[in-house]
Amino acid sequence: MRICFISREYPPDTGWGGIGAYTYQLSRALALSGHDVHVVCLTKKDVEGVNPQAFVDGGVHVHRVVWANEIKLAALLNVTQPNTHHLLRAALPMWKKFLQLHRAEPFEVVEAPDHLAEGIFIALTRVAPLVVRLHTPYAKFVAEGYHNIKKDFDSYIVASLERLAMSQADLLSSPSANLAEFVAAETGVKLSDIKIVRNPVDIDKFRPEGKKAPLPFEKKSESDTDFKIIYFAGRLEARKGIQYLIEAVPQIVKAVPHARFVIVGADTNTGIGKSSVLKSLKQILTKSDCTSKVFFASHVPLDAMPEYYRAADVCVVPSLFDNAPYTVLEALASGRPVVGSTAGGTPEYIKHNATGLHVEKANSLALAEAIITLLQNDRQRLSMAEAARQEALEKYACEIIADEALSSYEQTIEKHSRRRSEPIYKHPAEQLAADVVQFVRGYHGHLHAFGENLSLRYRTGLGLKLLFTRPKLSVVKVALASGKMAEKLSSHKSNGLRKIVSRLEKTVEHKSQEDW
Repeated sequence: MRICFISREYPPDTGWGGIGAYTYQLSRALALSGHDVHVVCLTKKDVEGVNPQAFVDGGVHVHRVVWANEIKLAALLNVTQPNTHHLLRAALPMWKKFLQLHRAEPFEVVEAPDHLAEGIFIALTRVAPLVVRLHTPYAKFVAEGYHNIKKDFDSYIVASLERLAMSQADLLSSPSANLAEFVAAETGVKLSDIKIVRNPVDIDKFRPEGKKAPLPFEKKSESDTDFKIIYFAGRLEARKGIQYLIEAVPQIVKAVPHARFVIVGADTNTGIGKSSVLKSLKQILTKSDCTSKVFFASHVPLDAMPEYYRAADVCVVPSLFDNAPYTVLEALASGRPVVGSTAGGTPEYIKHNATGLHVEKANSLALAEAIITLLQNDRQRLSMAEAARQEALEKYACEIIADEALSSYEQTIEKHSRRRSEPIYKHPAEQLAADVVQFVRGYHGHLHAFGENLSLRYRTGLGLKLLFTRPKLSVVKVALASGKMAEKLSSHKSNGLRKIVSRLEKTVEHKSQEDW
């Protein structure tokens, strides 16, 4: 089967987030099974110029594209609707590259994530069978207020574009029943029409056997009891529930004095007033005199991540919401029991009292009690560790999930054959990108004219900016304004003055178009 993944994230250039990890592992598993797999993804945002050459990575044909420059200068869209601007700058170049590849040799199926509507243009044109993979739609972040996202017009535009892409896809695929239920309620798509396909994990990379990470905890003497390591991996933000783990540290250390904590994840400014989360966590530890018990690592090389799981005795995923966290899958594959919250899809990946324990979200007391239970009962913990590894082997190995994905692709192709004559966008697909750019420019021009006509502050600021950045255009615009004023004040209509004003207007229009 000829398969295309559209995903802004694809490691290592554009990160190992959940979307990137999923795309990387599933695409390689499908390529290993003999399928012709292509990934259209982005470069880093600071890359400019022509698109880099395609290359083959683990059997996968990777096509990186540069963020859209056609709308980069639409400054007023960026200022007023920054998330929409971000979405379009990412989606446009991936769409154009996909269409180029598809016209050369058609894809049998395309998969794109729900988040930020990366499959929106395929959904509108129906040029190929489309699976929209649910990761977490923007609407969920808006509804819950995660990441300091405001419930404003910009957020609603992004959520609406996602909803449109999902509702027009041939099939929705979800890693958890919990997320499927949210999307069904959000979009109106029947829950029975959403296919559950779990996330895959690399069981060869993440395995119990192998080197363990060296940790900076020192025993006072050789006779001291070995440390019990509690491991957390994830960005330091409220949604990941890290604050509840840190609040649980004093109680855990009191019950298990040789307990130590390893926190791997980048700091974020998502605390109160956009403050550092790491700083607030350290303040909590300082008050309880537990600073020496916790080791923070903002970055760990990707190849070293399995070593950290192996060094752990218990892995903790206390998220307030996660659809299907890779930290759970990687812990299971590494043969480590997981204490996870009951929020989102997390409990669907942990068998309570078999591969780990469930705890109520946002409850540091319950979290502490569950961790203490496992640390004080070696037999139970080791039994769970063995069951965790077996669960990963039987349910989440890449080749198993690849087979499930292929089954969903066959359903997608069959559904598409019945719906392909119903596209929302009925012009030739090649025209869509130009229409979007024209729309964005029109929006920019409308706001510019609105601000220039009604706002003295806007006109003054724009005039000063033009004076320093485009002095010739600035002079012409001043001359045009003076000419129009003279024309109004003139007691008789002068053909010569009218011609001068007309010529100045054409010059301003031409000079302004040079910006694009």
